[in-house]
Amino acid sequence: MLQKPREDHLEYRLFKELKRRRSEVNIYLVNGIKLSGHIQEFNRTCILLVNLESTSSQIIYKTAISSIVPKNLVFNLTSSEDEMYRY
Repeated sequence: MLQKPREDHLEYRLFKELKRRRSEVNIYLVNGIKLSGHIQEFNRTCILLVNLESTSSQIIYKTAISSIVPKNLVFNLTSSEDEMYRY
């Protein structure tokens, strides 16, 4: 049974905010490939990325992702500074 993502996780809050704003992101995969688009959906294991130029969709497994770089800054993802250092 898959667990629902915890809303207090930084990753969940970041993806939720990027999805809400329809912010453009660059996703770099572990093999060096760069993908661009906006996050349409996400869950515990994958992200649905929509390419802005061709309107095509791709499912990307999180295990294949090296980093995610939003084009615009995202603020207020943590409720306190201490939470950033919690494991």
